[in-house]
Amino acid sequence: MVRGVCGIAATVCALGVSLSAFAAELKVVDATGLLRAVRVVGGNARIVVTILQPSGALHGECVATNVDGLSSEKRVPISPKGECVFMDMAVGSWQITLPVQGKWRAQIYE
Repeated sequence: MVRGVCGIAATVCALGVSLSAFAAELKVVDATGLLRAVRVVGGNARIVVTILQPSGALHGECVATNVDGLSSEKRVPISPKGECVFMDMAVGSWQITLPVQGKWRAQIYE
């Protein structure tokens, strides 16, 4: 009986460790390092950057650089709606750089 209980306890502990390994933080920071968004995700996620008050024309592309150095840089064009949508972003910290000055916000979706 004791062996069975120990086996169940070991299984539950192993399961708990493996479940927590699937959730990690995805962070978005701006060019100065200021945290703009953070979310605990279970895998790759989508980051949507919305340019709220641009100081110039909305053209060019947004750049996401992995601060941790574990993923390659990603570039996406600014849409006609003033958004940059980064797909399949891995967990970690991503620094977003815009081709225009102005206010913007970032949202993270799974």
